[in-house]
Amino acid sequence: MHRPFAFLLLILPLALTVSSQETAVGTSTITFGTGGGFAGYNPYGTKGGPAFNGTYEYRISKYLSVEAGVHNNLVSAYQYNQIYTSIPAGLNFTYTYVSLLETRAAARNTSVPFGFKGILPLRNSKIELFLGADGAYTWNANQGYQAWGVEGLLGARFAVDKQRHFWLGTSGEFLQEFGYASQHWTTWTADFAYRFGK
Repeated sequence: MHRPFAFLLLILPLALTVSSQETAVGTSTITFGTGGGFAGYNPYGTKGGPAFNGTYEYRISKYLSVEAGVHNNLVSAYQYNQIYTSIPAGLNFTYTYVSLLETRAAARNTSVPFGFKGILPLRNSKIELFLGADGAYTWNANQGYQAWGVEGLLGARFAVDKQRHFWLGTSGEFLQEFGYASQHWTTWTADFAYRFGK
């Protein structure tokens, strides 16, 4: 019983090393993206703005990787302030009026996506097309909400060096939030990535 198990432990790293030389299995990719985010339906009247993404990806097979990251979208949103106005109405009486002042202010919508990415390598793995599906936790401290959501993504990238360490590309994401303040977002970014590992 122990010999076959020991043999598997010995042969598995060798098999992974051989396969990783032909594919990108066992590699890590860090991607930074910048672009724009566009708000779809949302109850806050939020408007989109610049988007900044950071993602870590680990290749588990030739066509599949797992990923997680932090994505920020700088938006403008309505904020409300209460204004109290007191008017004397005689010696011992005062009327107090409460009104709301509506202003637009900068806010940051943050999401933490985590999930899988399907990858199609082309031209001897120098070009990659990809589709992904993620879960995501989102929040906006300025508006005081947080929610879970799902995210779909698609994109392409190409290697700019022979060793395929540096990549340029583009990606688009659609995020659907759930909860009492359901919103959805579309972002598109230009991406720079660095790949390392086996």
